[in-house]
Amino acid sequence: MSVLALALAAGVASAQPLAWSWDTSQPVHYHAEITRERYDGDWHMAIQNLEARAQLTNLAMDMSCGVVDVLKKGWAIECSFHNVVVSGTAFGGEQDKLNTIFEEYVGYLNQASGIFEMSAAGRIKSFDIRTFESRSERESQVIDAMRMLMVRPFALLELELPKSGDDKGKAWKQGGSPLLTQLRSSYGTAGAVIIKHSVESSEGTLVQIGTEGRATVAYGLAVESDGTKNIALDLAGAASFDNALGVLVARDSMVVGNFTASAAASGPTDHFREIGTLVRIDAIPLPPAPTLEPAPEPELEPAVEPAVEPAPAAD
Repeated sequence: MSVLALALAAGVASAQPLAWSWDTSQPVHYHAEITRERYDGDWHMAIQNLEARAQLTNLAMDMSCGVVDVLKKGWAIECSFHNVVVSGTAFGGEQDKLNTIFEEYVGYLNQASGIFEMSAAGRIKSFDIRTFESRSERESQVIDAMRMLMVRPFALLELELPKSGDDKGKAWKQGGSPLLTQLRSSYGTAGAVIIKHSVESSEGTLVQIGTEGRATVAYGLAVESDGTKNIALDLAGAASFDNALGVLVARDSMVVGNFTASAAASGPTDHFREIGTLVRIDAIPLPPAPTLEPAPEPELEPAVEPAVEPAPAAD
């Protein structure tokens, strides 16, 4: 059953303090799926001078996340990527280019990883991907395009819990600039964000947490006093958190971005819609290693008996 389909009953306090607790001895495995629609298209690029705009992008992947360092107030975590699939729908005339670009992404990402720091409360910062070493400006741009794509599953992993783990039977705010409200931009996101989480129900060690929020944001430092580039975000979601293990079990979310009234005066209101799902799995089903067939035996030409001349007749 989808996490979002769980019945929510407001005002339920958690039975024990909520706390993240990453096991340093073994990784945690997740499956993630992201569907993103952007009405004016997300730009993607390949190293060999190909560019295309995706109106619809689908990302499915598994990741195996382990602690690489224990920090004073949190952890440094690295997640290797497996079984990555990227597909999408491009603007007219760009579909073949987009398919080629995404094929290139998949080749790189299945050998890449994401690394980030998480605070003890569950806030993520300093996200980046580790992939091939850049040797040119173009390669740096491709890596950045893949980073902006791969940050979306980690936005679902970021679930900030209440201070000291005590929700006190009421909603709590998430601080900072959560990844769910980050726009797809190389220059960051600026604006005001309000996100609230609340415990909706609990059964055994599983705690169901609902999320709702809104924000007014803009790309980079483009927030202007007249609001001509501002985007209004609305988001909602639900999560299942295992309070005994201290890990996220599942999370669903939907984020919708629309230009504000002044920003949409000269164009469409719709900007983007993104739906994401993250589910913990017991193990990552890695693709099978290629089977090397033995080389066929060379076909030998049939032996040719040398011609023997008959002995001369005796006189």
